[in-house]
Amino acid sequence: CKNVLDGQVHTYWRSKSSTEPQNNSIVIDLGSEQNVNGLSMLPLMDKDARGQIGKHEVWLSKDKGDWKRVAYGLWGWNKSVKLAVFEPEVARYVQLVAKGEAPPSKSPETKYLETWTSIVDIAIYAVDFITPGPIPRFLGPNTRLAHCARSRSPYCN
Repeated sequence: CKNVLDGQVHTYWRSKSSTEPQNNSIVIDLGSEQNVNGLSMLPLMDKDARGQIGKHEVWLSKDKGDWKRVAYGLWGWNKSVKLAVFEPEVARYVQLVAKGEAPPSKSPETKYLETWTSIVDIAIYAVDFITPGPIPRFLGPNTRLAHCARSRSPYCN
């Protein structure tokens, strides 16, 4: 899953496909405890790309033992960056769980026999931690998110 942290749009991570109910997850180790308050995810952008996350949850943990759900929702099937913002929580581990694959926007009634998750890039945000580099423009100048994942050499599993 190192491809979700390399900042490259031509690489991506894909879960195994399954006919079971979807519950794919990726865990990112930030290397140390951070005051985490957001996650952005870039889906695969190819035409008719499968594996876009619809229903999702974000969980945080200090030790990979006790997890706290801090965000959940439904992302649409499109090529935009997906964002989950939540109250700051101290955590070392961030888990993104895909609970369902989003159907294509032109045919929302589509149901797949096999589902999987595809992620091009993930960024984790934390308050009181500032790294070099721009914050995505869509967040606006007053949004207090600082990018921490790539510069901290995190690990994922």
